[in-house]
Amino acid sequence: MPGATTPGDFLNLGAGARAAGMGGAYSAVADDATALYWNPAALTQIESHDAVLMHAPYFADSFLDYGAYGHNLSNLGAYGLGLQYFSAGAIPQTQNGQNFGTYHPYDLAASAGYAYTFKETGLDALDGFSLGIAAKHIRSKILTTASAQALDWGALSPAYFDGKLKLALAMSNIGSGIKFDQATEPLPLIMRWGSACRVMENWVVSLDVDVPRFAGPYGAIGTEYAHSVTGAWRLAMRGGFNSQTAGDGVSGVALGIGLSNGRLAFDYGFTPVAALGFSQRISLGFRWGDKPRLPEKSPGGKPHMGRNLADGASAHLTSANILIASSRSLPLIGLHTP
Repeated sequence: MPGATTPGDFLNLGAGARAAGMGGAYSAVADDATALYWNPAALTQIESHDAVLMHAPYFADSFLDYGAYGHNLSNLGAYGLGLQYFSAGAIPQTQNGQNFGTYHPYDLAASAGYAYTFKETGLDALDGFSLGIAAKHIRSKILTTASAQALDWGALSPAYFDGKLKLALAMSNIGSGIKFDQATEPLPLIMRWGSACRVMENWVVSLDVDVPRFAGPYGAIGTEYAHSVTGAWRLAMRGGFNSQTAGDGVSGVALGIGLSNGRLAFDYGFTPVAALGFSQRISLGFRWGDKPRLPEKSPGGKPHMGRNLADGASAHLTSANILIASSRSLPLIGLHTP
């Protein structure tokens, strides 16, 4: 999907420069407020408080805005709130060659989600698993206005193989569709199967397989490597590939970079999209909380997958993402979207 061309398409435009730089392979990696988008169960990977703000210009006057907040309540689980807004800009309204002014189509989705990690249930097969669910209200306007409700759900495994591997499963946009007059536009249902592997303490590799309702399945693979540069600052280098955008030249390839000192994080993602242009995402992040939520330990004593494994961001880091795209670009992630 190269852009939001029908009602509901904006739901798959993605979120976050870090995810974009990893090709959209993020359902098992997400550990900030964008987890509400990628996999609600991953809200449990937020350390304390996390907020995200995003903006993305698209073709002509169209743009996408996204905002989210997540809070980990420790043993009580975690919750998140999010808002997506896509504007198609001002479109001339004509009939029989006469100009009747302009109209401003838009799409809006407000989400609220909750996730919980099972502990000491007496069932070894269940302990350590996280489950999450999110409800969202969708509103779309072309010349008339329509609305719909949808659900997202997700699951996240504990870390296996001495804390090195996590698995994820998520399904987004479960709903009946958006009805305009007598016509109903179905929502872009998508299922994600994901995994994240900590190859080394500062190196993560991820793989997602996405199965959308209206297209064939496609894969995304991403990687992130981080190292100290000076003092508390750490530099993260990212790369990825998404087969949904592959087909011409370097299409499908994603690149990214991030810099973090534990309180402030800056992320950048870039994907060339063959002859159609390129897309960029820039994220500025902050995370806060009275006390850091330390990563849980695996049976082998090593921390589970999370941001501090890859970019060294410890507590108090909140992500506020600002998304920037070329006016002639496509969304960075293959438009699961990232």
